[in-house]
Amino acid sequence: MTGHLQTRFDHLQTRFDHLQTRFGHLQTRFDHLQTRFDHLQTRFDHLQTHFGHLQPRFEETDYPKTKWAVWFKSLDADRDNKLTIEDMQISAKKFEEIKKMLIGDNANENTFDNTKWWNTYIFRKGPGVTLSLEDFQAGLGESFQKDKAAFRQEMERCFGDIAAFVPDNNDRPIQEQEFVFGLKVFGQEDLAQVAKAYQLFKATKGQPTVQHIVDAWAQFIADDDVTKLDMVKEAFGN
Repeated sequence: MTGHLQTRFDHLQTRFDHLQTRFGHLQTRFDHLQTRFDHLQTRFDHLQTHFGHLQPRFEETDYPKTKWAVWFKSLDADRDNKLTIEDMQISAKKFEEIKKMLIGDNANENTFDNTKWWNTYIFRKGPGVTLSLEDFQAGLGESFQKDKAAFRQEMERCFGDIAAFVPDNNDRPIQEQEFVFGLKVFGQEDLAQVAKAYQLFKATKGQPTVQHIVDAWAQFIADDDVTKLDMVKEAFGN
């Protein structure tokens, strides 16, 4: 009887040893899986860091491009999805009409060279060279990426040149009807959107001025900070 018990105990001991060995194998496998998981976690952390570095670059390029598309649309007077000499000519006629409305026929000293403006700021591939939206965005993007401060100054000149034909001081408060004319100069003729813009300017600046419009458009085209209030985008870019 004692021999049977000893044999049974030996079998149980052997089985226990096998189970212990199997547990050791499972423990080793678990350790390998844990190590693999740690490697994957480290890789994920690296990818997350890399994405964090890419995020500012996305904001620097894609956010302004959405705003440049709005500007392109305002310049595309005949709505053919291209910027052409025909758009420039339509723009010239519009300027003349608005100038007469604002200052009548006494506009001889306040001239605005529409052709020079288009060739300087719009036709970036060469005077009168037709641009698609992609061409327009690429041209602006090249200047933007090269030197943001210089690009901002260029846009201030761009919109300042448009406003130069207004005979009065640019800092003089303007009424809503003058504001409507001023926005038409910048290619915005949707009365509902212009009315929204006027209220935004009043709420932020008080009674708006021509200089406020110039500054707002320069910010709209040249600023890549998504956290800043952008009145032109709020009114026309949504």
